[in-house]
Amino acid sequence: MGSYEFFVQIRDGEHIILDTNLSGAGTWLRWLAGQPPEGRVNEFEAKFVSGAALAEAFTATDGRVSHHVGPSRNTTEARKVASLFDPDETYEAIVFEGGGPWVSEPRPSTIKDRPATGQVQRTYLATRDAGTIRALFMIEERPDSLKDMVLRETGWVATATLADWRFGERSDIDEISQEEAKRFAESVNLGQLVK
Repeated sequence: MGSYEFFVQIRDGEHIILDTNLSGAGTWLRWLAGQPPEGRVNEFEAKFVSGAALAEAFTATDGRVSHHVGPSRNTTEARKVASLFDPDETYEAIVFEGGGPWVSEPRPSTIKDRPATGQVQRTYLATRDAGTIRALFMIEERPDSLKDMVLRETGWVATATLADWRFGERSDIDEISQEEAKRFAESVNLGQLVK
């Protein structure tokens, strides 16, 4: 059986990884599927989960986790990381096999300044084909959280694609202006979603 990991992004540059096996991966995928909004979650598919639910799950979990902050890493008991989760926040979680999509050292975030308390900073990014935007992404940053989203016909949806970009695995994603993001969103009748 292969090695699997349950990855949770705490904040930019900080995450935890719980090593597990195929059976454990299935358990975590079912647990993610049961979190609101309920629905199937696949391997390599990110989902935003409440801090309260994560704290409860890790408190009840046996095993050890790796806590990564920048280039440093500590290994501790799973229940001890429960205190890292703010019950009022949401966190991106993903289950993947082996070394996962993060195979190189993290590169520094391109977001220069954290927003002031109570403020939200949005950064827009895009992939292009022959100069035409094919996918529009948004990083929504609050003083204590970071959300990576992609624009779909139903609105903004959580994505793990920007983690690949942050970790240097995607060179086809570029930062764009809010005005360019707005023009693209308007062209697909979703202009009201770009603020």
